[in-house]
Amino acid sequence: MPPVKLIWLAVVSAQVFMLLFLGVSGQRFETEEPAQQLAGLLFMVGWVALVLVVPIAYFIRNQIYKAHWRQDAVSDEGYVQANLIFFALLELPAILGFVSAFIEGRLLPGALPMAVVLGLLLLNYPHGRPKLDASPRLGVPEKRNER
Repeated sequence: MPPVKLIWLAVVSAQVFMLLFLGVSGQRFETEEPAQQLAGLLFMVGWVALVLVVPIAYFIRNQIYKAHWRQDAVSDEGYVQANLIFFALLELPAILGFVSAFIEGRLLPGALPMAVVLGLLLLNYPHGRPKLDASPRLGVPEKRNER
């Protein structure tokens, strides 16, 4: 298994583990008002981070692809580097959501940014297509026999 797929699997597994931990732990404890305010603040910061980080992560990944474009495909080094940075950037809103949910002592609403990040990670499975030859092989169209 290529290293980028192993890293993707580790990141997705970490997301699933964090969601399961929050769901199974069921910590329902009374927190003080400042802790509740901190949880609410982290929840909002998590959503703001999600809205800001996702487009930035795609932009940076594409810029790295562009910098490592060799002939008609992305080099292996550029592909791994771009996806590592992409996965790392997506972790920020997920971690903020995890901390918010943990402080609040319940799964929802704090884990919603984590669920969105998990969905994005699943949609961005490292299939390796950017490393494949991207140029279309357009030949001369064949003439049709018209009668």
